[in-house]
Amino acid sequence: MIKVWFQRNQNIPTKTSINPDADIDDLKQKIFDTTDVEQYQTMYNGIILKPSAKIPQDTTDDMPIVFTKIDIVPPSGKPKKFN
Repeated sequence: MIKVWFQRNQNIPTKTSINPDADIDDLKQKIFDTTDVEQYQTMYNGIILKPSAKIPQDTTDDMPIVFTKIDIVPPSGKPKKFN
């Protein structure tokens, strides 16, 4: 297990343990309700991390993995016609 620091939105950084081979999706699953996982963008050290990115192992309370809630926009398409 490794210790990583993470921060949700503007909250205080928190430390958690996770397997060293875990990816960002695994960390999201641990932190958030499974229905909320896709609603967060992940950044570390100013870089946006993809869901399959390996967990950075050099996090600190001064430089945590930051999860920011985003608005999910449904895919655009033709508007439905109502008669």
